[in-house]
Amino acid sequence: MTYSFTITVSPDDIDDLNHVNNLVYLQWVLEAAHLHWNSGASPVLQEKYVWVVLSHYIKYHRPAYESDELVIETWVQNSTATYCERVTLIKMKQTGETLVTANTKWCPILVKTMKPTRIIPEIVNPFTSE
Repeated sequence: MTYSFTITVSPDDIDDLNHVNNLVYLQWVLEAAHLHWNSGASPVLQEKYVWVVLSHYIKYHRPAYESDELVIETWVQNSTATYCERVTLIKMKQTGETLVTANTKWCPILVKTMKPTRIIPEIVNPFTSE
């Protein structure tokens, strides 16, 4: 299941090179994952589990500038017993051109113990089926 939303680049997102700062892209990647989880996980699951990042790989293809409208798309590409791999694309809304591709490995944490836990079907299935 793909989750997407649209944003407009604000002046606060711009760095000294007059384009979106790389850390802002990372914040959008994290926000996309958070919004996707909240949109598909039940309140019970949201109370029981949180997700932490194991690794990020981000490829910057082209810059974005102030006032650009962007579409952020994310989905779970793969999961194992201990982590899931999420892809996030940041694209120009008007052209569909990909600006950023991010691949992130996420590990579920059981809130009660604050320790990693295995991925069970009920926490990943809502995000892997169309």
